[in-house]
Amino acid sequence: MEFLPWFFLIILKILFLTDIKGNLIYSTLILMPLIGRFSIILAAYASKSARGGEGLGGLIIGKISFTELMLSLLFTSVVGMIFVHLTVFLKLLAVSSVVTYLITKYISMRIGGMTGDTLGAVNEFEELVIAISMYFLSITKV
Repeated sequence: MEFLPWFFLIILKILFLTDIKGNLIYSTLILMPLIGRFSIILAAYASKSARGGEGLGGLIIGKISFTELMLSLLFTSVVGMIFVHLTVFLKLLAVSSVVTYLITKYISMRIGGMTGDTLGAVNEFEELVIAISMYFLSITKV
């Protein structure tokens, strides 16, 4: 991928993070990578490999079982609820899961599946989604 989209992604993350009010910034910094990594597992579960299993992404894409997905959801939920209230966490997880599913289906439609690079892109985009969501949560609560 080219440099410019990644540059704007990082700038957007910084802009939203600097405007989060109160103590939610600490929760956001934990939840961004936590939910981002869960989105990788969800995307790998919901898709197939674009390269027929070649590459590092092929080691997990399409090979995640339902049990592994549920275990990762359980771990993500337990850790996430330590940092935010249950209803807030469920809203974040729902938004993130829907966005992950839509991105995964779009990428699969365009290139015939997912690769390790596209899993990384899903992670980065989900981190931005969490930053935006926590920003809106902070301006409505504080």
